[in-house]
Amino acid sequence: MAVVNDVKNAALKALKENNIESAESDCYEILKKVLSVDKVTLINHKNDSVSDKNYSDIMSMVNRRINGEPIQYIIGSWSFLGREYFVGEGVLIPRDDTEVVLEKAFDFMSQHKCKNALDLCSGSGIIAVSIKLKYKNCSVFAVEKSKQAFEYLIKNAKKNDAKIHAVCADLKDCTEEFDNDFFDIIISNPPYIKTEDIKKLQKEISFEPKLALDGGKDGLYFYRNIIDLYTKKLKSRGMLAFEIGEDQADAISKLLILNGYHNIEIFKDIQGFDRAVTAVKN
Repeated sequence: MAVVNDVKNAALKALKENNIESAESDCYEILKKVLSVDKVTLINHKNDSVSDKNYSDIMSMVNRRINGEPIQYIIGSWSFLGREYFVGEGVLIPRDDTEVVLEKAFDFMSQHKCKNALDLCSGSGIIAVSIKLKYKNCSVFAVEKSKQAFEYLIKNAKKNDAKIHAVCADLKDCTEEFDNDFFDIIISNPPYIKTEDIKKLQKEISFEPKLALDGGKDGLYFYRNIIDLYTKKLKSRGMLAFEIGEDQADAISKLLILNGYHNIEIFKDIQGFDRAVTAVKN
């Protein structure tokens, strides 16, 4: 029977030999998942025995990672803003980039004591859940088209004890669900990759649902639809907040100006790329 340190070394070797850049962190994530322990325990108990079944499960996960499957799908969950969210096939993986738009939304909501918020293209629900947990007196609505992703949205809301109003529908088909001039803030991380660019993405991203990535020919399809259909749902002086692709800030800002928004601001991520746009309705 193998011990923890031997299994770790075997897994790490296999990952490195197959040029997995995040080999060390992925190795620890897999061991933590299968052995149900944290990293400190793994290090302090490196001579503990590992059952044949656990060894087999670990190496099976390693092989999935070698084949390009994202580590988040393999372990079935991922952390965002300190909370765990279920993820898997059919749902976009939470990314730290989304913190940028959420921080700006939080600033606005704290200042204006928002009562109603809407998350469009909600996916796993990280935006809606994060808002609800921070602003418990705010009514939070979430719209997601994909039935697979919607299941994760519901599970993540329950896991985090966030009571949100979730709607499984295409955002173009459910506008009548909401009254005009109702929301203080509408926030969205929509699909924004150009259709032709999807096939150029790294292998790991190809495992994620195309529905959550494809922003149409120019990447702006969902921004146009949201601005066109949901501006009337926003209160006067309410905020519209988008996560964006790194080369989209100017085009989205022009769309917002044409539709009567002001106080348009662009915010960068930790790498210095444009990552969020916020605007206030006249």
